[in-house]
Amino acid sequence: MVAIKMNCFLCQRVLIALSLSLYFPPIGAQPAEPDADILGKWRIVKDVSPTGATSSLSERDVRRLIGQPLSVSAELFEFNNHQCAQPGYRRNVEDTVDYFYREWRVNSDEMPIGARVTVVENRCGNNVLYPTNKDHLIVSEDGFFFEAVRVGSNAAATPESTSTSERKGANADIFGTWTIDGADWQGSGKDSEATKKSRAAIYMGMPVYISARRFFFNENQCKNPTYKRSRQQKTVYFHGDWRAAKGRLPFLQNMLTVVETNCGTIYPINRKLILIEDRNGMFFSAVPLLQDERDNTRGLSAR
Repeated sequence: MVAIKMNCFLCQRVLIALSLSLYFPPIGAQPAEPDADILGKWRIVKDVSPTGATSSLSERDVRRLIGQPLSVSAELFEFNNHQCAQPGYRRNVEDTVDYFYREWRVNSDEMPIGARVTVVENRCGNNVLYPTNKDHLIVSEDGFFFEAVRVGSNAAATPESTSTSERKGANADIFGTWTIDGADWQGSGKDSEATKKSRAAIYMGMPVYISARRFFFNENQCKNPTYKRSRQQKTVYFHGDWRAAKGRLPFLQNMLTVVETNCGTIYPINRKLILIEDRNGMFFSAVPLLQDERDNTRGLSAR
C-alpha cells in the first residue's frame, strides 16, 4: 500500500512538471525572429524580371544595379539610394500567379518562385521583398525584379569565385567577376565623341567572368581558356597604331602585361582595373563587380 501511494505521489509530480513546461519556455530560449529570412546584408546578382514587366529603368540602370548592396534591418531599409527608417515590415503569403498578375500584371512563371509567395512590404512602399529561402530573395525596383543573395553565405559566391590556388596563382590579377565601366575603339573617323559615349553606354554594367574554367564578356564565351602571359613594350606591341597614341587607353603603361586568350586579350592594370580587347579591336575597361572591392577606380568611362 505504501509503495502504491509513493508511485501516485511521483506521478503527480511528473504531471505538474510537464504542465509547467507547457507554460514556461526553457531558460535562455528566444522566440524566432519573424523576419529572419530578410534581415541582413544582401547583394544583387541578376535581373529576374519576367516578360511584360514595365519600368522607367533603362538597360544601363538595370546593369548598374547588378552587384549593388541591399541592407535590411528592423531600423532601416536601404537599397539603390532609397532609405526607409523604421520600415515596419508587413508580410503575408499569397498564390504566386494570382499575386503577380493582380499587383504587377506579369506572368510569374518565369520567376524563381514556387506556387506560394511570401510578400514583405515596408511602410515607405518603395520596394517589396520576396524571400525564397534563407539565402535568396527577390526585391522589386520600379516595376522590375532583382534576385539578391545573402552576403557571406555560400550562395553569395559567384560562378567565378576563385579557389585559394587561383587567388595566389599567376592569373590572380585577372580572375574574378568584373563589370564593364567603359569602352573605346578606333572608330571610322566620323564618330563624334557624343556618338562614341552613347554607344559605349550600351556596354556599361555588363558582367565579365574570368576563371580557369571560362572567360565570358559581351557575347564572347570561352570555356577552359588558355591564358598566355607576356611583358610587351606598348609601341612595339601595338605597332604604333591608334592604341599607342597619346591620350588613348591612358591606363596602359609603356611596358604592358599582356594576357592572350582565344576570346580576346586582357591587360591587367591593377587588382581594381583591367582592360579587355576583343577580337574586333574594341577595348573595355572593367572594375570588380562588388563595390566594396573597387576603391574609387574609374576606367574608360572617365575619359
